[in-house]
Amino acid sequence: MNKIGFVRSAILPWQSIIMVLTHGRLFLYSLIPWLFNCIIFAGLLFMSYSWSLKLARHVIDTFGDAWWSIALGYLAGVLVLLGAVGLQMILFTYVAMLLSGVFGEQLSYHTEHFLRGVSRPSPEGNIAAVFLRSVIEELKGILFFGAGFLMLFLLNLFIPVIGSIIFAVAAPIWTAFSLAFEFTAPTTERRGMHFREKQRFIFSDPLAALGFGLGILPMSLIPVLNFLFIPFAVVGGTQWFLMRETKEETNENRVGAP
Repeated sequence: MNKIGFVRSAILPWQSIIMVLTHGRLFLYSLIPWLFNCIIFAGLLFMSYSWSLKLARHVIDTFGDAWWSIALGYLAGVLVLLGAVGLQMILFTYVAMLLSGVFGEQLSYHTEHFLRGVSRPSPEGNIAAVFLRSVIEELKGILFFGAGFLMLFLLNLFIPVIGSIIFAVAAPIWTAFSLAFEFTAPTTERRGMHFREKQRFIFSDPLAALGFGLGILPMSLIPVLNFLFIPFAVVGGTQWFLMRETKEETNENRVGAP
């Protein structure tokens, strides 16, 4: 795959907003992921609220109904709720992509058809097989990038100052690579690419992958807006893949020309 620029990669997710909102078919195929992501987000938020409420009641039951016990219980509940919401902000993208991979592939398919007039369908041929493959591939990605985040966290935890500096610099970069991996997956997997091939594709042009991931990162950290932005990121990821594929095909034709 040939390289494209950092800046061009970074603005693709944002250009996709206009594309989705101004073309009816892409907008319609974005509605299903939006609805699905709303349900996932609401479910995670309800779970976070339930856990925090149970913790508050447990503290009050343990220490009695004195005012300080009630205050401590609700303080603990609020802290757990804030922590759970923070964790939800980080994990939401992965959970949404894990559960809605089929919808992402459909949106990617129709984006490619809109841009090229033709599109390559998923090799499995049926929704159940597509969903199973999508889940397996998503879990591989979560384990790989999760291991990287764990290493950075341990450096931050056990190596004073230097570990914190490394974490502060490396964590956003690693997150950007993980987002580039996530949102090109609907297109790369339709090409029959599996985890190792997708990994090589992303890191074959690290600067462009970093730019694309950083273009998505700000919106992925904002509750509500994060799941609204997911279809735009999928469309942007489809464009990013096709741009690199087109450049490669063009160069191969030049090399093969007499």
